[in-house]
Amino acid sequence: MQRHPVHSFLMVCFMIMAVSCAGFRGDTVVKYESGTAPIVSQAPTGGTYELYDSTDMSPKVSVVLDKGDQIGFENGGPGEIVAIAHSQKVRLSATKNYYWKRV
Repeated sequence: MQRHPVHSFLMVCFMIMAVSCAGFRGDTVVKYESGTAPIVSQAPTGGTYELYDSTDMSPKVSVVLDKGDQIGFENGGPGEIVAIAHSQKVRLSATKNYYWKRV
């Protein structure tokens, strides 16, 4: 059975959209934008939270939090920002943008 070129093109487009949409799942809870003051907040609900670089399609880290646990970003050493989620800390470059999402 021979495939039509349009069919193959549509299948490739569908696969790209399916993979791309995975990065858009969930709700952003806290953001850090390079050059701005970091923010520490509280988890609005219990659940799984994931840390992303603004260019990532997959999370840097995934944590399970309870409602009210700390989540956000704080200053680190020179040129660093620290992503925090309860007792977990991840050191990151302060020259990029990051966000925590509840998934």
